[in-house]
This record gives sequence, structure tokens and C-alpha cells, in this order.
Amino acid sequence: MVGKDGGLWMEIVEWLNKKLSDLENKKRILSLINSNLIMVILTLLFATQSTGSREFLLNGVSDKVINSLTSAADLSNTGVVQIFIKGMIILTLLWLALFIVLLIIQHFIKTIRFQYILLLINTTLFGLVNVSKQPGNIIFNIIISLIVLYVFYYILLKKNIFSIDSLEISPRKSKVILVSGFLCYVTVIGGITIIKYINYQQSMFDTSIFCQMFYYMSKWGLPFTTVERQRLMSHFAVHFSPIYYLLLPGFMIFKSAIYLTIAKTLLMASGVFPLYKLCKKKGLTNLLSVMLSISYLIFPMLIASNIGNGNGHVLNENYFYCALLFWIFYYVEEQNFKLLWVFCIITLFVKEDAPIILACLGLYLILSKKSNFHGKLLFIISVLYFFVCTKFIMPRFGIEYIIANLYSNFVPDASLAFPSIMYALIYKPSYVFQQIFTGDKLTFLLQLMAPLMLMPLLALKKVQNFVLMIPIILTSLLCLNPSYIYKLASHHNMAPICICFYLTILTLSEIKSKKHQFFITLSILLVTAIFSLSYNIDKGKILNYYIENGENINLTDIALSKIPENASVTADSGFSTKLTNRLNLYLYFDPNCDYVVINLRNTSVKWKKQTIGLLLGKDYGVTDYKKNLYLILLKGHSTQMNLGVYEDQFLQ
Repeated sequence: MVGKDGGLWMEIVEWLNKKLSDLENKKRILSLINSNLIMVILTLLFATQSTGSREFLLNGVSDKVINSLTSAADLSNTGVVQIFIKGMIILTLLWLALFIVLLIIQHFIKTIRFQYILLLINTTLFGLVNVSKQPGNIIFNIIISLIVLYVFYYILLKKNIFSIDSLEISPRKSKVILVSGFLCYVTVIGGITIIKYINYQQSMFDTSIFCQMFYYMSKWGLPFTTVERQRLMSHFAVHFSPIYYLLLPGFMIFKSAIYLTIAKTLLMASGVFPLYKLCKKKGLTNLLSVMLSISYLIFPMLIASNIGNGNGHVLNENYFYCALLFWIFYYVEEQNFKLLWVFCIITLFVKEDAPIILACLGLYLILSKKSNFHGKLLFIISVLYFFVCTKFIMPRFGIEYIIANLYSNFVPDASLAFPSIMYALIYKPSYVFQQIFTGDKLTFLLQLMAPLMLMPLLALKKVQNFVLMIPIILTSLLCLNPSYIYKLASHHNMAPICICFYLTILTLSEIKSKKHQFFITLSILLVTAIFSLSYNIDKGKILNYYIENGENINLTDIALSKIPENASVTADSGFSTKLTNRLNLYLYFDPNCDYVVINLRNTSVKWKKQTIGLLLGKDYGVTDYKKNLYLILLKGHSTQMNLGVYEDQFLQ
């Protein structure tokens, strides 16, 4: 019986403390934990079932058991139990063997640090492997991250095993790591993005738009496109982005979408250099600056946006923000207003909403007392430029009411776009809160800020920091359209990513304790890696698709290359991406085009029947065909192949 003073419980606690205080017992316990973690990691790695299914419990124990559960084969409960017991015995023996091996290694190494280092490594692998088996589950990601961080907290802060406040690397090593990370990002992430384009896995929006726009720019010097709105128009009517002309000389040499893909990847990755300088300027050590810079390169939104979930993009004007905003933030901290103005002026040419970001930066300069004069001047110029751009410049190109469409939850009429938004912000805050705090938008905020340990939110205790969040609220959270704005892989995330990293650096720089500063930065790196793997593990399928379908991809390339450059083409969204080297390209179906290109991959039989049946009755004849791959029709062409194609595709 337990006494009133909890005597039995206290005796147990004292006994445990006594045992744990003994160094040899600690080594045995840590060996036991590490061996178990290694077994867990191995069983997760070799599992073929989802962690959310009951089959996962027996996965790796016996394929026969899995087959019995998934195919309903005859197997008695007794048989299942026997196989399960045999499997458990095998796994337990392997676990004991690992435990003995670790004890032997520990005997020769002597120091207990070996076990703690192994525990940190195993915990990290445990987190990464777990989320790779349950990808894209944000709640699961958070729980796994908390488990990993608690182990790191216990070892690094509570036990203080490694004197983390004195850890540092030389400037030379930090630069080597930085450049290596940059090159790895460009090679791996850029390479996957290029392969995705080669695979026809990107769509007209926005890949075909910008590839054709650059083709027009190389011919006429104007950003025209026929594919964006199914008519000849300037892209500047949708987004005013003169900055694209910086990439035109290279396109005139290479004339390839792959060039644009590489340029985009370089733009995104190059942000790591001003980010590192910004960290150093705010007093972070070389090691912390490198850790935060690598966190940027592996940031889940950055990778997902570059490669794209679903369709993806070869290029978009938002990708220019990555490097430009970090340079702006760096020169703000350095108080170098000459170069600050150079980069601010360049940034104005990125997009018509860039002045919103810079106007908020002007307010930040004023409120933070960094420069009252430059802050006011930047705010005034940004507001004026925004007004002139949207009211006078863009209408000359035939303005599309993109703002009114995005904010249709606020805008009753296109002419009242910004007045109605401002009215809602001032007089209807409850309605504004309803538009911001939805399930999808809260998920977006977690995807954006959880990897940064919510540091951007902690920075909001200062008013000047809060104004930097206004562009995120206006451009990501107030809008109604969820399809490409507040999504993990959205190209609109570039400015929010830069702003949140800046706020994170500001918050970290104010932490006095070197231990806590190090631990939070390390936590950012760990959680970023966990989230990034969870959301981007499926990108490996892009390479697998290329390996498995290389022959069909090559056949399609050859077929499309035979279509004359001066011919007008209406094409499926996916196939249109490699038909942009022409003046007339339209999304399927425009009956006035010379050629029709139909994608026969992974589309329903009913849709293909209706499509082909419709076109064969409109004076189109088959000029090239590959079953379940593509169909190319030419207007006024002999129709001798038509019936044969229809029978081959559907009647055999």
C-alpha cells in the first residue's frame, strides 16, 4: 500500500534516480534505446504499407500475412497468430543483437558521448523516415517534430552534453558549405524541374504562357502571348513585369524552356547569399548563419514551388523576389541607402503588387527609426508607382481585372477594387477575420511558419515588424481564390518566405543566450528538413516516370517537332508546353487552328471518344498517331486514317 506521503512512489523514484546516476547503467539504457530506434527505423524503411493502415503493423513480419489481409485469402486466425509470433521472435533477436553490438562498441569507446551522438542521429532519422511514410500530413509532421525536438532539448540544453554555446566554424568553411548547398540545390532541384518539363508534366498555366511570351519577345521585343487568354494580348495586361527583359538576352541565345527553368532555379537559390550576409549583419555566428541559410535552401515551400505540385511552372515573375528582397533587407540593416534604392527600383519592375511590399518597408524604416527620410520617400514613391501602374500603364496593354477576381469576396465591382478592400479593413474587421482565419489559410500559415518555429509571429510584438506582415495578409490571406494563392507550391509564396525569414533573423538576433539561440536555429533546420521531406518525398516519382517512359517521351518529342513553326496549333494543356515556339498557340479546342494535338495519356475513354469523334467531323484528318499517347490532326488533311485510328483506339 502507498502511504499518505506517497512513500512507495518516492522509493521507486529514488531507486530509478540511483540507477540512472550510475554511468554504466546510463550507457546500457542508452544502448537499449538506440538499438530499439535503429530497429524502428529499419522496419519503417523496409515497410511497403502506409503507417496509417493495419497492414503496417505486420509489415515486414510476413508477406503472407499482408497478402491475407489485403486479398482476403483463406488463413485462419491461428495461422496469423503463429506467423506473427515467429516474426516478433526474429525482430526481437535482431534487436538483442544490435544491443550487444552497441555495448561492445561502447566498451571500447568509453565516453558516453558516443551514445548521445547516436541518439541524436537516430532521433533525426526516426523523424525523417516517419514523415516520409506519411507524407503531407501537417499534424503528423508537427507531432514528429515535437518528439525530435524534445530529445535534442534534453541532450543539448538540459543535460548540456556538448557545450553548444561555443560551437563555431571558420568563415572559409561556412562559405564552402554555402556554395556547396547552392550548387546542390541548383543541380538536384533544378534537375528534377527540368525532367518534369521533359516529361510533359507541366501545364499551360504558367509554363506555356511564359515560354511563348519569351518567344514573342525574342521576335518582336514585346511580351505577347496567345495562350494566356485565347487571344493575342500582352502579358503586361495581367501582370506588369518589365524585369523579364533581364532574362531575354540569354533566351535569344538558347531559345529553350530549359534555359528559363535554370534561370528560375538560380534566382531562387541565389537568395541564400544575401540571407547569409543578413544573418552575419545581425550578429549571428558563422555556424548559425549557415544553418539558417541551409534551412532556406531546403524550405518546403521553396522546393515545392520550384518543382511544382501537380503542374508547376518553368518561370513566374514572383521568383525574382527571392534574391531581391533579401538584398533589400540586408541593405536596410547595413544602412546602405544607395544600394537599397537600386534594389528597390529593380523590385518595382517585378510585378504591380511589388509596391505594396516596398510601401510596407518604408513604414518599417520609419517605425524602426532606421531612416525617417528614406522611409517616407520609399512609401510615397511606392504608392504613386502602384497607382500609376494599375490605373495608367496596365490599361494601355488591355488590363485584365485580376485583382477584382482574386478579391471577389470584397469587390462588388472591378472599378471599386481597392476602395472596397480598404472599407472592409477599416469598418468591417469581423468580416475580414472570417476571410483570413479559414481552415485552408491556417494550414498555409502553419506550412509557412511552423518550420521557422513560429519566430515570425514572435517578432510581431514590435509594431514595426508587424507592418512587414501586411503584404502576406493582403496578397495571400485576404484573397478568395485558393487554387494557386495560399498553397504550399504556389509561386506567390516567394515574398512571404523572404519576409518570414527576415522576421526570424530579427527575433533570433535579440536572444541573449547563445545556447538558446543555437538550439532554436538548429530546431529550425531540423523541422524544415522534416516538413520538406514530408511534402516533397513524392518528387522522386518524376525521375521514375522519365526512366519508365523515356521511349514514349522521345516519340512525342519527334512527333511535335514535325509541326511547322508557322502553323497555328490548339493543344492539350500538357502538350502545349513544347509547342510554344510559334506565334499562334491556343488551349484545346480552337476550331480555327491548322493543327490539333490531343493528349491520349491518362485520360478517360469517354472523353477521348467524344473529343476524337467531334474533331473527325470538323474537316480534320489524322497526320500522326500513337495509341494511348498522342493524336495529331491537320485541318483539311486526307481522312483516310480517321476510321482506322478510331477503331484502334477504342474498338480493339
